[in-house]
Amino acid sequence: AVVGSIGYNLLVQGKEQGITIGEARGEARGLVKGLATVLTHRFGKLPSDVEERINAAELAELEQWYVRAIDSPDLNSVFEQTPN
Repeated sequence: AVVGSIGYNLLVQGKEQGITIGEARGEARGLVKGLATVLTHRFGKLPSDVEERINAAELAELEQWYVRAIDSPDLNSVFEQTPN
């Protein structure tokens, strides 16, 4: 019974981790799509290297770029590194 209980707990933990990962991926996909839409609306058709960079980005980076996309004067400004 103890082994069954441990196995069940591991299964529940794995399921919860899977849900969390799925939610994060969904959030990232939404940001990718939203960011591309905003950038295209503001600056025109995106170069393929910019599309690739957006698609490969981590969630935190996408969030930064999304905020910058609101008032950046040009496309390059969205992706510039800012000192910490």
